Amino acid sequence: MSSILLLCIILILLLEKETTNSLRLLKLVVPTVKYRGENALLECQYELNNRSVNHRQQQQYYQSAGNKNNNNNNKNSGFESSNSHYNYRRNNYLYYDNDEDMDEILYSVKWYKDETEFYRFIPRASVPQNSYSFDGIKVDHKRSNSHKVFLRNVSLKSSGIYKCEVSLEGPSFSSVQASEYMLVVYLPNSGPFIQGEEQAYQSGDKLNLNCTSARSHPPSKLQFFINDNPITNPKYIIHYHETHHNHGLITTSIGLDMRILPQYFEQNAMRIKCVATISPVIWSGNKETIIQQQGLQQFDIPLPSIDTREAMFLVKSSAITIKSMTQFIITLLLLLKFTYR
Repeated sequence: MSSILLLCIILILLLEKETTNSLRLLKLVVPTVKYRGENALLECQYELNNRSVNHRQQQQYYQSAGNKNNNNNNKNSGFESSNSHYNYRRNNYLYYDNDEDMDEILYSVKWYKDETEFYRFIPRASVPQNSYSFDGIKVDHKRSNSHKVFLRNVSLKSSGIYKCEVSLEGPSFSSVQASEYMLVVYLPNSGPFIQGEEQAYQSGDKLNLNCTSARSHPPSKLQFFINDNPITNPKYIIHYHETHHNHGLITTSIGLDMRILPQYFEQNAMRIKCVATISPVIWSGNKETIIQQQGLQQFDIPLPSIDTREAMFLVKSSAITIKSMTQFIITLLLLLKFTYR
């Protein structure tokens, strides 16, 4: 009994060793981030029988092997044969089996999104390529093969975990697989917007502001700054519920509720800024909004390689206004005095 058990263990170990040597997944390439509307190329690089080949090399290898036996081919039979080589032609694909050179034969390459199969490549099938379309998945067969899948016009629903599974035929029927996550994003078409500001404040006044992002996916993260210093005290920040729109787009809002301290004013002015960030996307531009006493001004500031958009307004101390008004009244009284003199 013990000898039979030992024999079984040895056979299992030998089979595992053979499987390990015959099929190995080298690399899975899935884009980390894609913009909505872009195309996405997914690649599954594997090694079969200790040979790493891409699809083009695989086709050339099969065709060159088949050309050696063209004199014995029966072109009307749908396959080509010789004593030890079998070449299967299906829909312009030529697949080659050699008992001496090919220890294991590829059965299929399958792709899944969130555990739902959407593409398969089976070399020996009458139609090697098959795909299954659903929300977020549109496969371009002309640009896809046994090593890659080309997705057209990705949408927000294309975000998810993508898995490649490579399987062999008998006797091992072994398989390898790997998974990677892809995020599809939609960037805001404008910077955040600040509401609730007044023209002038003085020390001790209550500052009540709201900052709202433009629509995006994933949602923007918002943060207030005073004179370029982030406001980190949670008691000053109000977090509102996200607003969900059509097509998966989201708007975020936060509030600022705090009293103005004298040290906030630098040269009789205080700068309030709200920054919206989506990571890990890098934006190529920025828009800054400055609100002063005379009204609203907008400036387009090209800032390459910045991952934020911001809105800013300038708070001027009301003491300046009082001083200016006092000077105006004194000047007016002096003019009246000299006029009626």
